[in-house]
Amino acid sequence: MTTSDPRPSGQRTAGRPRDPLIAEAILVATLELLAKNGFDGTSLDAVAQRAGVGKPTLYRRWSSKQDLVIAAIERLADQAEMPERGSPRERLTAFMEEWWNLTAHPELLSVTRVLASLLGDVQRHPELGEAVHQSFLRNRRNLMHELLLDAIDAGELRRDLDLDIVVDLLFSPLLVRRLVTGGPVTPDVARGIVNLVFDGGIAHPVKTTAETRS
Repeated sequence: MTTSDPRPSGQRTAGRPRDPLIAEAILVATLELLAKNGFDGTSLDAVAQRAGVGKPTLYRRWSSKQDLVIAAIERLADQAEMPERGSPRERLTAFMEEWWNLTAHPELLSVTRVLASLLGDVQRHPELGEAVHQSFLRNRRNLMHELLLDAIDAGELRRDLDLDIVVDLLFSPLLVRRLVTGGPVTPDVARGIVNLVFDGGIAHPVKTTAETRS
């Protein structure tokens, strides 16, 4: 006697549709352990146990712990997105506010929280350091650099500004507060940083020599 198969036609064998969920559980477990223990303190055994999977499941997807960690960092890298509407100053303010707001919640797996645990590790593992730089720092810096160029073209900032230094000024306060001083991390602070950059680098009319002497 033939029994009917309740699965829709073309559906894969049992377990396959859950694969993306398994991968997500593994990446989240990896990030949680990284935030707590750093790279050297995170083992594949611990990741497998936390994700509720067998160790072979990890190796079917990633060939090494470093590959797994890199994949986890890349998953986390794009939490805050640069808005597409508004003036350059408004867009950068919204981006910074969202980024700082995400980081302000210690229960969230923010990029800054994970990076804090990896500071020493990236020095000992060059490929890991390059992955962090590629997946998070370089992309974010490029976004900010392009937005600052838009601000210059819009007359919001002076053309003689060193944009690399300006980007450093935008990035550094959050990292310092999270990693060094323990100061408050709020969207208000993020907004204040953008205001300092734009108000300090505002495009003023160039005075002539005669106007300067008067």
